[in-house]
Amino acid sequence: MAGAYVETAPSGRIVRVDDAFCTLTGRTEEELVGHLRFVDVLWAGSQIVYEVRLTPLLDAAGAVTNLAVDIRRTDGMRVPVLVSASAERTASGQTRLVRYTVRPTEG
Repeated sequence: MAGAYVETAPSGRIVRVDDAFCTLTGRTEEELVGHLRFVDVLWAGSQIVYEVRLTPLLDAAGAVTNLAVDIRRTDGMRVPVLVSASAERTASGQTRLVRYTVRPTEG
């Protein structure tokens, strides 16, 4: 599978996904968009990585590249991925949107 794509609001709430991300998580677009945050589809250990590494780096630098985390599928399967993210900011420097590229690291 090639990379999957996700966009979130500054709160982390998912606002857009592609079909590849739906397949990767085992969820439909309707289940994801407006209902879940990006962190909600991660395993517990990866949620910690998200909070202590990805979020601060994204806030400070505006981008993160190839951070290793695990997606939690609805069927219970763990999917190791590399996440890259970039923040789109307003003229005043506030985050308006976060774009994620998610690439599986196995098969």
